[in-house]
Amino acid sequence: MRAVPLILAVALLGGCDSNSHVSTYPEPGSYPLVAVSQLDTVQAGRYNTDAFVTSISECPPNMHCIIADHILIAGSSEPEDDQYVMVVMDRPSQLIQGSSYRFSIDVTGDPRPGRFLAMLGYEPHERLE
Repeated sequence: MRAVPLILAVALLGGCDSNSHVSTYPEPGSYPLVAVSQLDTVQAGRYNTDAFVTSISECPPNMHCIIADHILIAGSSEPEDDQYVMVVMDRPSQLIQGSSYRFSIDVTGDPRPGRFLAMLGYEPHERLE
């Protein structure tokens, strides 16, 4: 009898699509809201920002990549070349490129060029430009 739930769990996990849009992160926390353009200059800490996903970069399975999995985000759906930032996260393919989200981001390091941004949480967020 104990083998049945285990087999069912394995079957369910085995059927998951690695590119599905199921979040592995919690919803955003209660952090100060800043514009994407301010993430390069704010003091180190945790912040929320409303942004569009402009690019998704995820290392293929069984490969060793030099650059960590990450997304590029911008404050508008059509940013200028220098108006986006890179946020490191696990399995960025869970997001949809071109969509808007509210992100919670951990900001560490000195402002430009030593800044490091890491994903803490997110949720879809409608924005009007």
